[in-house]
Amino acid sequence: MNLRIHLRAALIASVLAGLVACSSNKPAPAPLADFKPMFVMKQQWSVGVESLNAAPSVLRGEAGTQLLTAQGQDVFAYRVSSGALAWRASLGLVEAPLGVSENQQTVLALVQGSEAVALNAANGQVLWRNSLPAEMRSQPVSVGGVFVVLTADGRIIGLDEQTGRRRWAFARTMPALSLRGSGAVAGVSTSVAVVGLPGGKAVGVNVNTGKLIWEASVAQTRGVNDVERIADVLPRWVAVQGLGVCATTYRQRAACVDEKGEITHAQEMSATSGLTVSGQQWFALEDGSLKSWTLKSTSANPGQASIDWVFDGLKGRTGNSYTPLAAFDGAVFVHDSTGQLHVLSSQTGKTIARVATGMSADVHLYALVLDGKNLLIGASNKTIQAWLPAQ
Repeated sequence: MNLRIHLRAALIASVLAGLVACSSNKPAPAPLADFKPMFVMKQQWSVGVESLNAAPSVLRGEAGTQLLTAQGQDVFAYRVSSGALAWRASLGLVEAPLGVSENQQTVLALVQGSEAVALNAANGQVLWRNSLPAEMRSQPVSVGGVFVVLTADGRIIGLDEQTGRRRWAFARTMPALSLRGSGAVAGVSTSVAVVGLPGGKAVGVNVNTGKLIWEASVAQTRGVNDVERIADVLPRWVAVQGLGVCATTYRQRAACVDEKGEITHAQEMSATSGLTVSGQQWFALEDGSLKSWTLKSTSANPGQASIDWVFDGLKGRTGNSYTPLAAFDGAVFVHDSTGQLHVLSSQTGKTIARVATGMSADVHLYALVLDGKNLLIGASNKTIQAWLPAQ
């Protein structure tokens, strides 16, 4: 490990210690307000899990939709229809969300130590392995037959999906301090991948050649020290028609960039979660408040938006997950750190249902379609639950 990595590790440790100290002084949870129930939440199944190493991933294969998780030294695939275990693979510690190929036939696990391991999505059998130069905590993404991988030290690597051969690689300068697990990769065309980096930068890469096409600033770093200048792109990019891909940057703004590197939308906000988009509405957490806004941007004014509502009932209740939201059927779903699942009207921001799930902080939510109905999946360190919401 070189001196720069040692310094980064020391800085991260000091920031985490500060965050822990701050968390002990955080305000008391906001009281749970009375509401008129308008949604019914029916639990479909629940399975106990070991401690999750990273956010789950979704596989939509020939055998049906599955939820992929990394627990301890193993990778697990659960059937969304029943919660039954489809397969299990023992690989070692995987701390990045699992990647899935565009054809949904290959799963890529980034094993710390540092190795990329491809699995058959149908049964979890190993297809190939390839060593990588540094640890990885960002989800790899499949674009045009290439798995694009971002390492913790700023290297962007393209691996052939069929063989694991390294087709190209290059390095970007990383800031002195970054959030653990930040950074995001997405495809904006069959040949262009967008990589969001710590420090508020995004780059466009031709996946066939590895050529850097453009670099854009999706946030501006500001402040007098390394902590204040954190402006990392948070997981994950969301594809929005006409805008390219969109994401939040930590305590900076939500922004969109297209395949040419043009910023097509920007909304200033102190974002502390990833972005969720449903129809014309956008949602993100901002210092314990859930904010909704509607895009009204034009090519001449990409930053124009209208705030719909702000829900403050999460003050003192939010965990540290980057992507805790889901939205569908006119409702927004957010889980707090006290074990409550809040269901809000996307139109008014008012509570229309609330469920005590018993799940801990940092619950990852997923909106999936099963048999033509929207299913809400919640995954925490100890359990995965599936809920069927109905008005």
